[in-house]
Amino acid sequence: MGAGAAARAERRAVQGLVRALLTGSEDREFLLERVLPTLIPAVVQLLQAAERAEAARRSADENESLELKPVNLLATYLYRANPQFGQPSAAVREHRELINLVIAQEKRRLEQDRFVASLERDVRGTV
Repeated sequence: MGAGAAARAERRAVQGLVRALLTGSEDREFLLERVLPTLIPAVVQLLQAAERAEAARRSADENESLELKPVNLLATYLYRANPQFGQPSAAVREHRELINLVIAQEKRRLEQDRFVASLERDVRGTV
């Protein structure tokens, strides 16, 4: 998969996740704005490490043991990327911008849907 296709697939995944989570709840907005921009790059890194470990396992001697510890990898990444203790990484900033863009688009779409629904109710009420 090329870089452009991977970026488009990632964007579609983020959009789907945002749509699933976006209901106007403050807790959900907190997850979208604060947790996911850090967690998504961590999971991407974890998946890339798993791919590298699998490739290394296939090409390694039968006697070598290559073990991926996903919880340790994820915890280490999140500890190092904690935005409370430093500047967020470029990946975190990029995901935060993408999520904020998708949130704004989805909020506009939800507002438009509500507006159209209210117009339809008004039209039905006057007919």
